[in-house]
Amino acid sequence: MQNAVVMTFEELKRHDETVAKETAKQVAETIAKTGGVSEPLPDVVSANWIINHKSIYDLSYGQLNDRRNEILDEFGPKNQICHKRGNVVYYDRRRLDSWLLGREQKKKQDPHLKIMKGGI
Repeated sequence: MQNAVVMTFEELKRHDETVAKETAKQVAETIAKTGGVSEPLPDVVSANWIINHKSIYDLSYGQLNDRRNEILDEFGPKNQICHKRGNVVYYDRRRLDSWLLGREQKKKQDPHLKIMKGGI
């Protein structure tokens, strides 16, 4: 049986703010290590764009498809992170980044949490 965590609204709000600050710090460190962004990144990207930019996301097609399925399970088909036009899946890059970093934070908080087969 899994233990439950009960939080008040204020505690949850502080927790979310802490996660957001940690995420921003990690992104800033990554940008500093890589020397900054040489070109502005688009807001909406296709699955192929994500796969072709391995230096940013480090996801294979299968992993990206698994993440999309997790997003659909969590938020439903009318979510704001990913949507399908024809045969192409598009992602809101900023929301995807936030979701992926939040996912990593959850995994760090509870390493026994079964988020996905094969880890993060």
